[in-house]
Amino acid sequence: MSNQVTPEKLHYKLSKLLGEYEIINNYRPRSNRTGVWKIKSKQKFYFVKTFSRKSRWHPEVYAYQNWILALAPYAPELIEVFEEENWQGILISTLPGIIMREANLSIVQMEKAYFKAGELTRLLHSRFK
Repeated sequence: MSNQVTPEKLHYKLSKLLGEYEIINNYRPRSNRTGVWKIKSKQKFYFVKTFSRKSRWHPEVYAYQNWILALAPYAPELIEVFEEENWQGILISTLPGIIMREANLSIVQMEKAYFKAGELTRLLHSRFK
């Protein structure tokens, strides 16, 4: 596994912002369009996401800046936004636990998780009509 996120300019920006960091996992190792890394710096975990198209990046940034606070404590915090000519990215906090695809949930547990996601979606719709 590579010891830095790409593009290199993002690696430099992350190092300047966080100091030394370690890649815990690369969730999109073969993607040319998006990158998702879980990283660790100074005993804190983060997710770094990169985009090759502003049309995918901009809605996510907008959601974090305008809607996600309404979902606290069930959603990560936007820490930094990166915008360059050929790529864009975000740095977000992590939440306790693991991602659903790694959880090996039973059908009942999965239904409860999706039910909670639906409740949070309804909350967003009720607050931002």
